[in-house]
This record gives sequence, structure tokens and C-alpha cells, in this order.
Amino acid sequence: MQHPSRSSLLNLDAMGVKNGNLSANNLDLCCGCPFLALMIIAISLFSRISVSYLLFNRLLGRRQLVIMGVGLTTKFSTSIVSEYLLLATGLITISLYTAIMAAYIILKPIIIVVFSRGLVSIKSQII
Repeated sequence: MQHPSRSSLLNLDAMGVKNGNLSANNLDLCCGCPFLALMIIAISLFSRISVSYLLFNRLLGRRQLVIMGVGLTTKFSTSIVSEYLLLATGLITISLYTAIMAAYIILKPIIIVVFSRGLVSIKSQII
């Protein structure tokens, strides 16, 4: 089994990136298709909150379930690296990668605010 070479994984010219400048292309793609990023955000939040409700509805109240679902939406650096590897190997397109990164950037402050304020609001019930 052959492993892809480093040059094939980082073939930015094939992805439409000139001189290593990915940001100009990403900005154009974000402005061209903002609904894809919004759909990713909606699907991400809905699926995590739904799973937390289905699994823990007998143990927790509604507010706690929503807070738990929002907390499950956080992404770690490993997921960003794996998404880049999917892009580099050609398994996803640059427009999908851009929408995923836009959703990640938009969700980050939302998750921080909702999760922290939610935890403060239910602190007396936890302790």
C-alpha cells in the first residue's frame, strides 16, 4: 500500500491556491455561498442538541440538555487538521472546506457565550 507523498498532500496549486494565498479564495467563497456555512451551523447545533435530548432527557431538564448540546458542538484542533487533510487529499472541495471553517469561526463565540452563561444560570442546580 502506497502512502501519499508530502508534496501530493500539500498540492495547493491543484486546490486553486496561488502563491500559498488561501485567504483571498476563502473570502470570495464565503461571500459567494454563506448559506452553506449557516446550514452547517444549523445541522451541527440541531444534531448535538437532539442527541443530548434523546440520551439524557430522563436525567436532565430541558435547559441543561440545550447547554449540554451546545457544549458538544465544540471543535478541537484535531478536527481542523483532519478537515484540512480531507481537503488536501481531494476528498472535499475547497468550497466545502471554506464553509466548514466559516461555520467553525462563527460558532466559536456563540458556543463560548451560550455555554458559559448557561452554566452560570444552572450553577445552583448543579452544586
